[in-house]
Amino acid sequence: MSGASVDAFLTVQKRNPSGDWPHLRRLWQETLSAAGWPLDREIKWHGIRKGEVPPALADEVFASLAAAPFTAYVTLLDLELGPEREPDFFGTPEDVYATGLMFLAERFHHLLDAEDDLGLIVVDSRFREDDQPLRRFFADLTKDGTPYMQLPRIIEGLFLGPSHYSIGLQCADLIVAMTANAERGPGQGRGYLKKLLPRFAVHPATGELEGVGLKRFPEQVTRERGRHRLF
Repeated sequence: MSGASVDAFLTVQKRNPSGDWPHLRRLWQETLSAAGWPLDREIKWHGIRKGEVPPALADEVFASLAAAPFTAYVTLLDLELGPEREPDFFGTPEDVYATGLMFLAERFHHLLDAEDDLGLIVVDSRFREDDQPLRRFFADLTKDGTPYMQLPRIIEGLFLGPSHYSIGLQCADLIVAMTANAERGPGQGRGYLKKLLPRFAVHPATGELEGVGLKRFPEQVTRERGRHRLF
């Protein structure tokens, strides 16, 4: 299974909205500063894998994320099985990206509904010519809904920004890449994922991770939906 290049991370403020983002920023900056890593230099997963990021710093970064105030959602799209079983969702690379975003938006909306709140989505900008179709797709998504549900609690359009200006997007990139690495087999990502699993969303009624904080599509084994009403 391959993870699509989707920023599959949403930071969720519940009891203390004014304190959560500063807390995440402080943890991130203190961790990098303690290791002598420049704050304006991104920590990327491929840098961790290639040893460009010192292993001790990589360990500290994921330890700080495990203690940070966020809820993570990751969509893993099977690029081998998907085109055969769900061709409408895997026709082009843009379709793949949009499919991942659709599942994330649905899960974010469920959270907003449970919290009786409104929210918006920020993703990593790619290239201007690639961003415009994604904006149009998301505008249609919020207007017409997905094939499965409406999304009235997600306000505004899609916000896109370069990840090197956003600690949240950098954290998103790391969590997605780490999870995709763990999904592909034994490797560095497995240990980090185990530490971060408590930060992933779970079903509010059953406590299950699958299909909620971690969504695989297509599913190799179809889940029984009767008791998964929300997802």
